[in-house]
Amino acid sequence: MFPASRVTKKPTQFLLIIATFVVATATLFNYSSTPPNTPVELRPDEPVIVLTETSYPAYPLSPNISQGCMIPNQVLRTWKTNNRLEIEAMSVNGSDHPERFNWFKSWDSMNPQATQVLFDDDDMDRFVRGSFSQQVVEAYFKLPRVVLRADFARYMMLYELGGYYADMDVSCRNPIYQWNLGLNGIAVIVGVEDPKKDERDSVLQWAMASARHHPFMAKVIDRVANKINSASVEELLNVDAVLDITGPGIWKQVVWDYLESKGVDLLANSNMWVGHQRFGDFLLLGKAYLNNDNSDNPEALIRHHFTGFTEFGWRQQAAEYADDTKRIFAEKSKPQLSQMVQPEPNQFRKLLPSIIRNPSKATAEIPKLIVQVCNTSNVNELDMVLQGRHQSWEAMNPEYTLVLMSDADMDSFVKQECADLEKQAFFQLPLLMWRVELFKLLWLVKRGGVYAEVDTQCQQPIRKWFNELRTVGLQLGFKSQHHNPPGIQRSVMASIPNHPMLAQYVTEKVQHILSQSPETLAKASFYHLFEEPLNKFVGQLMVKNELDLDKDLAQLSWTGFVMVEDVMVHGNERFEPANANTPVAYAKRHAHLFNHVWREETAATSQ
Repeated sequence: MFPASRVTKKPTQFLLIIATFVVATATLFNYSSTPPNTPVELRPDEPVIVLTETSYPAYPLSPNISQGCMIPNQVLRTWKTNNRLEIEAMSVNGSDHPERFNWFKSWDSMNPQATQVLFDDDDMDRFVRGSFSQQVVEAYFKLPRVVLRADFARYMMLYELGGYYADMDVSCRNPIYQWNLGLNGIAVIVGVEDPKKDERDSVLQWAMASARHHPFMAKVIDRVANKINSASVEELLNVDAVLDITGPGIWKQVVWDYLESKGVDLLANSNMWVGHQRFGDFLLLGKAYLNNDNSDNPEALIRHHFTGFTEFGWRQQAAEYADDTKRIFAEKSKPQLSQMVQPEPNQFRKLLPSIIRNPSKATAEIPKLIVQVCNTSNVNELDMVLQGRHQSWEAMNPEYTLVLMSDADMDSFVKQECADLEKQAFFQLPLLMWRVELFKLLWLVKRGGVYAEVDTQCQQPIRKWFNELRTVGLQLGFKSQHHNPPGIQRSVMASIPNHPMLAQYVTEKVQHILSQSPETLAKASFYHLFEEPLNKFVGQLMVKNELDLDKDLAQLSWTGFVMVEDVMVHGNERFEPANANTPVAYAKRHAHLFNHVWREETAATSQ
């Protein structure tokens, strides 16, 4: 139907030889995320336990995280201000601990290649409101004190952002890349606080690390949210409640429960003053690493300065805030306070499975056709990973025709079937990635069907996507439904031919591209050229159909869908699941295509 690929053929046997060589080389040199020429001493007598039943990784990995350490290279902090100059000024003028700024700077000096992310109270509130489900948001805002919210927020930062968390009274003694002790595949790092002989070791909470979307951190968030909603008003206002509701008390309990659920005997592995224990991708460090009493010990990764009990600590600030809370809520009207803070018996508003506005009554049938684009139209020339993902669409949808097109085929389609202005706009785009993005829209308008990136894996048959509705003319999915406008994923789309909304968007997109000079296009970002306009376009369609993007979408389940006219948009978990192995996902993109086949900067040379 289209010309053969113009890309040089790559024999499968040669690729297998190269892959075998790379794996063997990586194994030989014990590749890790530790920078070169940085020795990490690992004593052979230290016990290491690997859980064979651990299904890892069961969460998405960013392509910029090495296999040596899957934790992003960033330090996460929370404080009353996010302004470094204010931190320094308060340390100098006596309104805060005089060493606070020096402790803060130690993280920059020890980790010059890492980013230090600092959230103030308002940042925390916005982050939680914009990143988590309604249940978690309501639990967070039920907390009456900043110190409680900061405790809860640290878990959510580690889950959503990933990185290394440290309290603001902790100084850095050694670079964060040493926290994994040179071990490959570490995704969670926790330290022992108080070793005990015949009891489970308690674990500290002032420093910890995690990869994004790790199931352990998800369990922490869930447990804390449930604890908050079962607590009374008096408990939440009690200064000591910090320890058990959001702090070390509940933290250590979740650590214990998580490890014991994996078959770990914590009593047999207790009393760990030095050394480490590895449980699958979970690394437990002995007391010497993150709670060292000897400030001169070279093994100490950090130093905790325990300002919590001083005049600058959270206990003093919490007590002052508690008094202010009582004043604001008017202690004399205690029944009103209880009514305001105490949850209802069912705790939360039930999330909606769907939101429907002005539904179309016309029957629509999306063609049973799936199209994908790669650098070849020959399935046998794809690497083994892409072959498996490509074939998942055929296996799940035997009634559909599956078409694999090369980039040369894509160019031929545009030349043969698109209008002059569409051709001009397509070939004016300087990067191959950008042409693919415009092509998928042009194909859906001209032919219809399902477009799926070749690095996406089909996890449920397409027939299940439509919820038995026969009026769906265009199907999309959210990737961040909590934003305004909501983010729309673009790896999987389905449409009838000539859908009016999609055709209008393509017309506007073509006009926008043609209005840009080659110099302007060369400096443009993919986000501003493609992502942001689509987000706004879909958002405007929803607003036009009387949808409140802040209020209504916050009540939508992440496995639900929005239906406006004949446009169906599925919740986050359907096409952008937090866990790649979740059974509710329809499809999952693995970011393989542009990391391994094409690069973002791959130039489009054909005309």
